[in-house]
Amino acid sequence: MQGRSWPARLACLLALPALASCAVHAPYPLGIKGKHEVGVAVAHASVNERNLRLEASGGTAAGEQASRIRALARIRADVDAAMRKRLEARSGVRLVALTPARASDAMLRRARMRGADLLLAVNVAGYGAIPRKWVWLMAGSGVVEGTAQGVAAAGVSGHPAVGLAVAAEELLQESLTWLGGAWFWNRYLAPVALEGRMWRVRDGRLVWHEIQFADSSKWTNILLHRKRPPRAARLKSSLATAEKRLLDDLDRYLEFQVLHPGKSRI
Repeated sequence: MQGRSWPARLACLLALPALASCAVHAPYPLGIKGKHEVGVAVAHASVNERNLRLEASGGTAAGEQASRIRALARIRADVDAAMRKRLEARSGVRLVALTPARASDAMLRRARMRGADLLLAVNVAGYGAIPRKWVWLMAGSGVVEGTAQGVAAAGVSGHPAVGLAVAAEELLQESLTWLGGAWFWNRYLAPVALEGRMWRVRDGRLVWHEIQFADSSKWTNILLHRKRPPRAARLKSSLATAEKRLLDDLDRYLEFQVLHPGKSRI
């Protein structure tokens, strides 16, 4: 029995962001005759702190914590500003002021009270680190595959020890690939992952869900040992790229599914 080759594993690792994405682009009929604009309430951006990996400052623990708090505030403010700037520039969209709330149902109630049609929320799923659930998702698939191969090997050979050996080898290879690959990416490629969701306010239905991933470093810079900018600058660049990709997709959804459904994309 033989599992995936190393080239196949590398290809899966490079495709990890795409494999982890779960896009939803549901049609959104306004159902209100003569309505020429849509009210969008924007929730304040959230950050998954478990996937926040910043450059160490080398100071005290208290100083590191203070630096982390400032970074969180800066990241949230950056994403909030990018969302509002893009929506303010779009015709047919009316921004609705929304006070902060933690739970999505509370945000929906507030958006409904403010007369909004849609509620938009963006989460920074990873900043300087690939989201752990992505890595464990792929590693878990390797565990299932290794176990299946071990059972098959034991059945063919008639010896349980052969099945255990095959399963153990596959599990080791999968762990080295996904955990080692994620460590390399986090350390050298300054990854950022953004997850956007939009709900229809009147019934709470999720109508748009998109994940965008970016990193600012080039593989050639790593391989040729070229001088790279500081990690903080590379993370900022990754965030800007992920924001643009996410908001471009949101723009297309608003244009073709909300404001002008049925409009040709050509």
